Amino acid sequence: MHFKKTYLATSLLLSIQVALGSHALSAHPASRSPSFAPGVPQSGPAGSQGKAAQKHLLTTPLQRGTAWTADGPNPNISNFGALVADVGDLNGDGFDDVGIGAYLQDDPVGSVTLAGAVHIYNGSPAGLEPTPSRVVFSDSPADKFGKSFASAEDVNGDGFDDLIVGEPEHLYTRGRAQLFLGSAQGIGSSPDWIFSPGQYGSEFGSTVSGAGDVNGDGYDDVIIGAPHHQVSVPDEGAVFLFLGSAAGLGASADWVSASQQDTSQYGSSISSAGDVNGDGFDDIVIGAPYYDDQDLNNGRIFLYLGSPSGPGSAADWTSPRAPRNSFHGFPVSGAGDVNGDGYDDILVGNFFPSNRPFEFGSAFAYYGSPTGLPNKADWRVQSNLLYSLFGLAVSDAGDLDGDGYDDVIIGAPAAAPRLPRETHMYIFRGSATGLELEAADERTRPNLCYSYGLTVSGAGDVNGDGLADVLVGQRTNPAQGYAYHGSGH
Repeated sequence: MHFKKTYLATSLLLSIQVALGSHALSAHPASRSPSFAPGVPQSGPAGSQGKAAQKHLLTTPLQRGTAWTADGPNPNISNFGALVADVGDLNGDGFDDVGIGAYLQDDPVGSVTLAGAVHIYNGSPAGLEPTPSRVVFSDSPADKFGKSFASAEDVNGDGFDDLIVGEPEHLYTRGRAQLFLGSAQGIGSSPDWIFSPGQYGSEFGSTVSGAGDVNGDGYDDVIIGAPHHQVSVPDEGAVFLFLGSAAGLGASADWVSASQQDTSQYGSSISSAGDVNGDGFDDIVIGAPYYDDQDLNNGRIFLYLGSPSGPGSAADWTSPRAPRNSFHGFPVSGAGDVNGDGYDDILVGNFFPSNRPFEFGSAFAYYGSPTGLPNKADWRVQSNLLYSLFGLAVSDAGDLDGDGYDDVIIGAPAAAPRLPRETHMYIFRGSATGLELEAADERTRPNLCYSYGLTVSGAGDVNGDGLADVLVGQRTNPAQGYAYHGSGH
């Protein structure tokens, strides 16, 4: 299953100050303590993956070089490249399209200052086209339109994927979301649906995601996060589900979920989880990074299973208790099916590890099964680089090498092993035993503002070669988006 979604940095990141250290990556089963031995496979349940890593030693899942680069307008002002995402096939031509956000861009036509924008680039047999086919703007200034956006998949069943865009600071942080329907011409310049719950300070639209089809009615659904929304207690956060139909999305939410714990910021990260238990209904995963679980800011992840009536009122699974100040649950992502067992998996970043913030970032995977997700992570990879922010961005990558197993992508926007402020993204391959122990590929760029790898995403298949592709954003010096094609080996 291919996911269309987005993961973004919230205001939590604006105050990050990073320093540099020595570099290495070490992956190990989550059941063991970090050894920090660079590149040494660990023993235990995942130890057999070392053979798979050795098999791929001379191959990489991505083609060499950068397949495509997009330059943003006013590169140091618009925040072009702050978010990148696969937006599905908006025009039905058989090639996936991508979006790049620029949430501080002015609208030169509508004369709206800081309108915010999403740039859409169409796929083609040659890959992504050099210029955007459409740039959509907000009609209101300084709302941070495009700080979140994602494929809504096909909410009205017309055969064209649709686009959902968040606008979290609309009307003094009440927030709103806008839906643009796909067509043979792609999306239009005006939204086909707009919604806001109207609560001051809610920041509705901070996160948006396609949810898949959670009730099995044949129409794809959408989830929207409001991490400061109050249902029962202040700043608990909430997530709103809108079900698709032949008429599109409805005028009110079909399901609203909240953490019932103040200041937990539930909904700071959201994603389709795919179908983790194989029951034929898509599931959703929600992060609450400030959730207190017997300690301060442990963070928690909530999984809701789909059903004929959609998700229930109570979570069907929550993550094991994380250490103090882990902020577990930011970010979260569907991972696809990394071990080919027919059950979808999830991926979690943890760039605030334990109570030692900014030191060693990590990422976790939980594998699906007939009973859902396990009580302990199946895989963990940890950076040996101090202050790398490894795990700040995570995403499914799709199957980059055509081996039948989905792969994942992890950003480390402050990693600097060779050059001052060199930043990274890493690819980890799937295999019959799950994600491999070693990064199969990495891409770097020298960057003075720690932004390459701040956002990463699968790109779908932009050139129709049957292999998945990936996207990486860089919002400063210069502001750009990059695509890399799957290699098939």
